[in-house]
Amino acid sequence: MNPNQHYQPHAPGSPRCVFCSGFEEKIEPERNFPPLEDLAAMEKHDIIMEISSAIGDEPEMISVAENIFQRIRYRVTEFVLKREYNRHDGISVQLALWLEKKQNPESLEKLNNIINNYLEKH
Repeated sequence: MNPNQHYQPHAPGSPRCVFCSGFEEKIEPERNFPPLEDLAAMEKHDIIMEISSAIGDEPEMISVAENIFQRIRYRVTEFVLKREYNRHDGISVQLALWLEKKQNPESLEKLNNIINNYLEKH
């Protein structure tokens, strides 16, 4: 198999790429598709309401819950994918790096600088 083939879309039923987790093949929604945006907004609202109900019944808890959601959403996602999903099916390096970048953009930038400095010297 050509190593560059794993970046190309796969036809249903075709053999899976040995370099990919399969995640890229399973989820590839159209960008700016309004029904998917509406569904995402509803799911986000449901999560915020669940957090809100766990921390209190007061109406102001919705705002607190939204702040909690915004602060921890990528961290929770990374935990679930790396520690639970990855036990059964591997996740792609690209996805893991994207999550890391979303959580700590400055730390990933430092790592990139170190890698680039090393590559320039060698």
